[in-house]
Amino acid sequence: MIDTTATRYKFKSFAKDVHVMDGWQEFLQGCGLNSFENFISLKGEVVDRNSRSIVHRLKLGDPPGIFYLKCHRNYVRRKASSFFRLEPMIYTELENMMHYARAGFDALDPVAWGWQKGKGGATVLC
Repeated sequence: MIDTTATRYKFKSFAKDVHVMDGWQEFLQGCGLNSFENFISLKGEVVDRNSRSIVHRLKLGDPPGIFYLKCHRNYVRRKASSFFRLEPMIYTELENMMHYARAGFDALDPVAWGWQKGKGGATVLC
């Protein structure tokens, strides 16, 4: 789990393979986002794409708010801190956000994150 100590962020388990920032559960359920598959099936305007990830700009809710969904595919690394086990890069990105928050730079508001091992050992991150 991501260490949110000394930040305003508190992630809660939400659905299988999905964690949500506390306070967003009802909103996401109202948008029909109650499983990992629901999140990764979302499509919006593609605002960034590279060989490892794609970022969609989405409008969710009523009235609609702007959200960004970043999905990684097979983006894992071995790190000494995980005893060289494969670890999804989403962990590193979220850990960096928590370090920035502890330093007083918490302008980004993560809403949810998830990780799921795919068939054949591949990983899908969202």
